Amino acid sequence: MLKKNEPIFASWFSGILRIPRGELLCYIHMGFGSVYERELLIKIVKGEVSRIKLISNKGKDINQVMLILSNLPGFESIFKGNDI
Repeated sequence: MLKKNEPIFASWFSGILRIPRGELLCYIHMGFGSVYERELLIKIVKGEVSRIKLISNKGKDINQVMLILSNLPGFESIFKGNDI
């Protein structure tokens, strides 16, 4: 049973946590395709942080069609930066 404010070691989770930062540069109304000024990527392997990377999207060309296509069912978890 979980107790209030008690940390949990999430050994069952491996993946990338994507944390948007800054201003919204491009809104995509589906999935998680919207683009923000910066993204903080945190790679988790079996509950432990293995890498942290900050990506800047300022000044980048944003292809809205590709963002929409990459958020269709089956592709919604494939993002640039997932290879950190």
